[in-house]
Amino acid sequence: MHEGANSVKESKLDVLQSQLDKFKTKDGEGVAKMYSRLALITNEIAGLGSEEMTDRFIIKKILRSLDGKYDTVCTFIQMMPNYKDLKPTEVIGRTIAHEMSLKDKEELHNKSSGAYKASCDAPTSSTEKQTFNEELSLMVKNFNKFYKSRSKERSSKSRSSSRERNCYNCGRPGHYSNECMAPYKRREDSPRRSRREESPSGERRSRDDRYE
Repeated sequence: MHEGANSVKESKLDVLQSQLDKFKTKDGEGVAKMYSRLALITNEIAGLGSEEMTDRFIIKKILRSLDGKYDTVCTFIQMMPNYKDLKPTEVIGRTIAHEMSLKDKEELHNKSSGAYKASCDAPTSSTEKQTFNEELSLMVKNFNKFYKSRSKERSSKSRSSSRERNCYNCGRPGHYSNECMAPYKRREDSPRRSRREESPSGERRSRDDRYE
């Protein structure tokens, strides 16, 4: 009977020791919750008569079980002059304080970048995609209306400008000389052109005569 009880006890210790060896912080798990899981294992091992579950052993297990974001506080705790005299609850208290500091920094970062991220993130759900496409379509339509309005405005100004100016050919307003339907009127040649177009005998030649 006594031997059977010892066998069961040893089997439980083996199982608990295996759990302790594999113990680590889960993804997204807080320090307090991690320590609660660890304490259940170590307390049960100690209750079975093991003398290995000392404060020093548990503190080392805590520091080794934390993930990389706690490296700074773990190093700080190990460098403390009274490190060997610390209790597991003291280590957990300092670690939780560091955890809260990290969360505060993360929240501050999310608040500062939240507006920009919301404006830049692509829509995920079908409803968001539909809303996004409708807003984009409306924006394109408004742009096209604005562009057409600007084009009409420029065209109107151009016609107004042409109406204000007089034709160089007939002298009437409302059109340019290249649009004029009146017969072409030869303007007086400039003195420079007159000198260049004079024949050696001093006679001036008309523009039509030069191409005969």
